[in-house]
Amino acid sequence: MIRSLFPRIRPSLKGLGTGMMGRLDAYHTHFGGRNMLRQELSLFHNITVGENCMIHHNLDYDKVMMMERVYGETKTAGVRDDLSGKVRNVETIHTGRFTGRSPNDKYFVKGSGPSADLIDWGKVNKPVTPEVFDRLYKKVTDYYTRRDRLYVFDGILGRELGKYKPKKVRVVTPYAWQHHFIKNMVVQCDPDDKRPIDFTILNGGSDVVNAEFKEDGLGSEVFVAFNVEKKMAVIGGTQYAGEMKKGLFTMMNYWMPLEGILPIHASASITDKESGDTILISGLSGTGKTSWSSMPGLSLIGDDEHCWSDDGIFNIEGGCYAKTARLSARDEPLIFGAIRDRALVENVMIRDRDCDGNSVIDFNDTSISENGRVSYPLDYVAGYEPSGVGKHPKRVVFLTCDAYGILPAVSRLTKEQANEWFLLGYTAKAPNTEIGVTEPTPTFSSCFGAAFLPLPAKVYGKLLMEKIEKHGASVYLVNTGYYGGSAAKGGKRMIMDNTRKIMQSIVSGSIDKSDVVKTGMGLEVPTDVPGVDKEYLLPWNMWKCQKEYAAEYVKFNQMIHDQLVKLGLRNA
Repeated sequence: MIRSLFPRIRPSLKGLGTGMMGRLDAYHTHFGGRNMLRQELSLFHNITVGENCMIHHNLDYDKVMMMERVYGETKTAGVRDDLSGKVRNVETIHTGRFTGRSPNDKYFVKGSGPSADLIDWGKVNKPVTPEVFDRLYKKVTDYYTRRDRLYVFDGILGRELGKYKPKKVRVVTPYAWQHHFIKNMVVQCDPDDKRPIDFTILNGGSDVVNAEFKEDGLGSEVFVAFNVEKKMAVIGGTQYAGEMKKGLFTMMNYWMPLEGILPIHASASITDKESGDTILISGLSGTGKTSWSSMPGLSLIGDDEHCWSDDGIFNIEGGCYAKTARLSARDEPLIFGAIRDRALVENVMIRDRDCDGNSVIDFNDTSISENGRVSYPLDYVAGYEPSGVGKHPKRVVFLTCDAYGILPAVSRLTKEQANEWFLLGYTAKAPNTEIGVTEPTPTFSSCFGAAFLPLPAKVYGKLLMEKIEKHGASVYLVNTGYYGGSAAKGGKRMIMDNTRKIMQSIVSGSIDKSDVVKTGMGLEVPTDVPGVDKEYLLPWNMWKCQKEYAAEYVKFNQMIHDQLVKLGLRNA
């Protein structure tokens, strides 16, 4: 039997023993913590917290995990190692209606402040009036006044490197599991850090909805709204944890370019401990950033969000947020090995009892969501880089999942091509991955992260090109999609072992010694990657029918050209 329903977020506490309740009381933050924090919430965030509301601040893992279990927020399930057969327990959560972000419900206040002239207004950054934001803010804060417990996390974004001082942020949540998630993903503040808060997220989760959204001119009852001048964001109508993570990343994408620093949706690793050489791997969700930056032999700096400053690169986060669909110890040993006690697994199917009587997660069953996720602290990755910083990267990789079967497995890009492909942010959805998708569907997301860019994309492109030119970084385009045909017409998924060898060749630099063949699109295709058949590297040779390839190539080339014209990078 399979269980897809999790305990409700608000179970009754009747029946809990006095001993357990006493332990909970012992974990409540009292004076020196609770009363000072209560005053701070009232003074800086206009939140009136009831006297009986327990405020929990920067809890340690034992405490937060005990609370989420006692309050019935999470379900403990086993993770079975497909190599050893051993089972270890982990906490799981089902986030309800939303198992991914709700990008159509993201808003910025457009008022009289400087952000009004800086933000790139449009479908991604939709404007709301200060009055609408204040009403949304009040909905969340009124909800907080009715809570018997709140969780407050104070952390930092980034690492101190050169002139950069980490931004100090606060995230207030109604549930312990949300606190757990943020604790996994963000570096906790040092208790001696007395600097003021740079930005606060007030999360109401799905308990707070905006029933008056039509009157407010919004798209739905869900909202993720930012007020840059008030240094505040509010979330309502969704439980999905990634809204908090990407909300903080959005603000880094606002702040950093103003300081001459490039924020980038990319993983980063140290490729050589002696030289300290690093690699940046940029790509949209699901293209392999986490996987390829966690290869054996690399020291992971971070798997998703980084900054490139005049002094090197640094990780914005303190944890990893990996996809779990079809995850196995055989294919992803480092990610799989990180799923243990402090990890938090989201939106996965749990089998009540396997053949050995264990309640275990089935990562192959994605019927709840293709976007099942696991968050875990960075130090759970074997061989990670504890400093969170690295030298200027010598190599930059753009990952794409080309479902048309046209792009080579790997291409070497000129500086001009790097600018084009970065601003294109191209990938494609394969047929049958979403309801109604029967043909490959292109996705263009500038800088491989358009949903998180408050400023015009060219701002980030210009910064990247300046960094690449100044530090002499080589840039590669790696296709993790299809070969031998489109995904709708007999194409096969790129062979993971071949992609691994390609990435190893990039890391080692051996790929730079290869001869190249230039495609009609001007891409330079290396023809010699150790362990990879030359025919595999030349996509046209993998199609059975050259006539079909030629026809598909013309359409693909025109699609890319048309998008570059839209971006103002080419003439019509």
